Amino acid sequence: MAFIRRPKLTKDSGYSWIIAFTSCLSHFAHMGFTFGTAGNLTIAHQEFFKVDLQQGSLIGTLHAGVIFLFGPIASVLIKKLGCQFTELLGGFLLIAGVGLSAFSRDLWHAILLYGIVAGIGISCCYTASSQILAVYFDRLKYVAFSLAALGYYVGVMTWSILSQFLLNKFGYSQAMGIMASAHLLHIIAGISFFEPKEEDLEGMEDNSEVDSYDKPKQPIDANFGSDNLAMEFSPEDFARDNNSMSESSISETSSDMSIVSMTPDLKTDFIALLKSWKIWLFIISGMLWNINSAGFLIFLNDYIIHNTNMDKDEAALGVTIIGIANIVGCVSVILTSSLKFNRFLFYFCAITFFAAATIATAFTNSKEMYYSLAVCYGLGQSITITCILGVVTDLCTASQIPLLFGLKLFPKGIGGMGVLPLAAFIGEATGERYGIIFVGCCGILGALTILPVVVLKLMKGKTTANSDDSSE
Repeated sequence: MAFIRRPKLTKDSGYSWIIAFTSCLSHFAHMGFTFGTAGNLTIAHQEFFKVDLQQGSLIGTLHAGVIFLFGPIASVLIKKLGCQFTELLGGFLLIAGVGLSAFSRDLWHAILLYGIVAGIGISCCYTASSQILAVYFDRLKYVAFSLAALGYYVGVMTWSILSQFLLNKFGYSQAMGIMASAHLLHIIAGISFFEPKEEDLEGMEDNSEVDSYDKPKQPIDANFGSDNLAMEFSPEDFARDNNSMSESSISETSSDMSIVSMTPDLKTDFIALLKSWKIWLFIISGMLWNINSAGFLIFLNDYIIHNTNMDKDEAALGVTIIGIANIVGCVSVILTSSLKFNRFLFYFCAITFFAAATIATAFTNSKEMYYSLAVCYGLGQSITITCILGVVTDLCTASQIPLLFGLKLFPKGIGGMGVLPLAAFIGEATGERYGIIFVGCCGILGALTILPVVVLKLMKGKTTANSDDSSE
C-alpha cells in the first residue's frame, strides 16, 4: 500500500540509495534507541516509580519482548498493506508511546505506553525498514543491509550517552518527551518507502538445504564466506525476498543472471521448515543468545553503578563503547567477506565470545576492565548479527525466509518475556551479579545449541574437499 504514486523500480542504483539511507535512519531510531537506552531507562524507572530492579526492568523486558512477539503480525501487515504503511504506523505508535510516557505517574502507565505501545511501534518499523531493502537491492543487498546495521550500531553508541544526558538535565518526564521527537525520523523514512509494482520485481535462484515440496532440491554450495556479508539484528536479514548467490555469481553482471519466478505454497514451506532439525536448533540458539543480548543491556548499568565505584555517566559510556565495537565488528566482517571460511563456525565462535564477555563483566572491578569487556562484547555481538544472513541462506529457500523470520522472532519474544524476569529476580536476590551471569550462561547454551550444525558443516566441507581432490 503506497499513498503516493510508485516510481519505476531500479535496483542497486538511483532511488535505491535514498531507501538505504532512510532505512539507516530508521534503524538508528528504533533498535538503536531500544538497546541504547535500555540500561539507563531501567535505572530511571526504578528511581522515578520508586520500585526495585525486578519491577524496574519489567518495563524494558516487556518492551523487548513485544518487539519480537509482534514481528509475525508486522510481517503480515507488510504483506497486506506494504512497507510504507507499516513504517508510518510504527512511527506514529512510537511517538505516541514514548511521548505519552512523559505523563506517566504509575508503573502500569509506563508498562502500557512504553512497554507495549512503543514496543509494537518498534516492531513495525524494524520489520518494514528491513523488508524494503530486499525490494530495492539485489547485487548490492549486503551493502544495503550493512548500512542499516550501522544505523543500529550508531544508535546504540549515541542513545546511551544522549539519553543519560537528557535524564540528568531534564528528569524522566521531560526526557521522554524530548526523545519522542526523534521518532519523527520514522515518518520521514515511511514517506520515502515507495514500493514498486509487483511485476517489476525480480527473484533469484535459491541454494539452500530446506526446500519446498513443489520444488526440486538444489545442491548445497560448498564455498563458505562468499555470501556472508550479512548484517543483523539482525532479523532484518530474514525479511528479504532474494537469496544469496555464490561467489562466482556475484561477479557476474545483472544481465547475465537468470530470473526465476517463484510462487511458493505457504503451507508446504511452513511444513518443510518445521520438519528440519537444523531450523529448530537455529531458532532455539537465537532465542538463547537474544536473552543474553537483551538481558545484558537491561541489567548492565544498574550492576555497574551498584557494584563498582563508577557513576551513571561512566556506566553509560560503556554502552557507547559497545556501540563503537559493534561498528568495528560489522565493518570487519564486510572487509573479510571475500575470504572463504565456515560461516557457521564463525557464528558459533562469535556467540561464545560475547557470552563469555557477559559472564566476565559480572566480576569487573575497574573502569579499565569494564571498558575492555565492553569492546569484547560489542565485537562478538556485532559479528554474530552480521553473520546471520550468511547462515540463514544455507538453511532455507528465499520463499521460506519470511516464515523463518516469524518463527525466529516469536520464540525470542517468548524467551525474553519468560526468562528475563527470572534473571531480574536472581539479580535482585543476589546483588545483580548472578543475573548477569545467568543471561551469559543462556548465551553459552545458545552457542552449544548450534554446535551440531557447525560440526555437520565442517564434516560436509571436508568430504567435499576430499571428493574434489579425488576427481583431480
